[in-house]
Formats: sequence, C-alpha cells, structure tokens
Amino acid sequence: MSAVKGKDILISIDDGSGTMLEVEYQNDATFNSGKAQEKARSKNGTLPYQTEEGATITFDFNKVRPLSAGQNRLYALSDSGETAALTYDDENTGGHKIAGDVNVTISEESSGTDGVVSISVVIAFADDPVRTVNT
Repeated sequence: MSAVKGKDILISIDDGSGTMLEVEYQNDATFNSGKAQEKARSKNGTLPYQTEEGATITFDFNKVRPLSAGQNRLYALSDSGETAALTYDDENTGGHKIAGDVNVTISEESSGTDGVVSISVVIAFADDPVRTVNT
C-alpha cells in the first residue's frame, strides 16, 4: 500500500480520432463527484439523502507558444461546445481512472509580469463518469 501523489494523476483528452492526448504542463486538479449529502428533518426522524449536480474537474495549465496538441484541443472544444472523451488517470497499478464524455470551458487566463501564463479549465461530465481500477 502506498500514498497516492497528486503528480501521478494526469488528464488526457481525445484528439477527435480516438487517440488520447495528455494535456501538457498541467497543474493541480480537483475532481468533484457532484454529489452532496443532505438531510430532511421531520417530526419523528431525520432522513438522509444524496443530491447529484454532475461531476466536474477544475485545473489549470501553463500556456506554451505555439500551443501544444493537448492545449490546442482544449481550446477547440471550449470554442465549439462539442464533447469529447477524457480521462483523469493515476496510471499506476491499483490507481483509479475516471473517464467519460465531457464539455470543456476555458474560463480565465492569468498573466502577470513575471512567470508564465496560466489557463483555468472547467470540465463537466456529460453523464456520470466511469471509475475503474488500473491493473
């Protein structure tokens, strides 16, 4: 048993032909299942239940010039509104792979006088993503 390191989890996007492109120079990412725990209180008890808003991933990447293949694909999907297959994958044996069709939104670009330009990306899964364990 070993701890999962964040650097082991990488995002890849379908290039439109079935080939997965790893998004180059990606930084920290957050996967959110979209599920929340709620409860309804009544006169004679409490009923817990779960709500579902849909799974998302938020992350950013460091922009390069010219745009790399993975970065260019994200921009194209954001501009077109089309969906594409995506994986959020810890490729190590026993690691989780989360996959599904997604919609991509490039929401913001941060450019200071020092450092590199950082691009914020929001990924929304079209349906519930599939979680598998790598063997």
